[in-house]
Amino acid sequence: MRCVMKLLGSYSILLLLGVICALLSVQLIVMQGVRDELKQASTEVMREKRGLRSGETHKLLIKLEKIMKDSEFPAYRRENARGHLLETVEEFRSAYGAKVLTSVQEEGSSLIIDIQFKYLPASPEDLISLLQYLKNSISPIYQVTKAEFVEDKNKRTADIRLKLIQPFSGGDYVF
Repeated sequence: MRCVMKLLGSYSILLLLGVICALLSVQLIVMQGVRDELKQASTEVMREKRGLRSGETHKLLIKLEKIMKDSEFPAYRRENARGHLLETVEEFRSAYGAKVLTSVQEEGSSLIIDIQFKYLPASPEDLISLLQYLKNSISPIYQVTKAEFVEDKNKRTADIRLKLIQPFSGGDYVF
């Protein structure tokens, strides 16, 4: 704990990082709720389309599109989602020297990959800016699975492990 306190300098920064981690977790829960709502709406459309006229189906599709726009959730097909996810991983590799820990895995209608990188912030504000970027991103969704703060040879680094989740339309939940 002393090492962490030396690294952060005060309890206030530790509390701030805790709040940011909590906000990232809340955002993940909200995005999972949005995903479930989209899944439910798409399933309803598929179920009702068999017995509906084309005009009624069109209205339900407009309703589904409205839900997607209201949540500002970008819709990708599987191939486009994979490309976007790999581009994002490459950006992290070039910017932070990130290591890819797992191959791209498909779960439901999402592609998932784990990465890890060391971040050497010039100031605590830089670390907070990075965490806010991760929190506010909607495509892909970033889930911080590990954050370790290390002081080595007067360098303060953050060892961060992320799970990148890129939802797409299709897969198990076709719509």
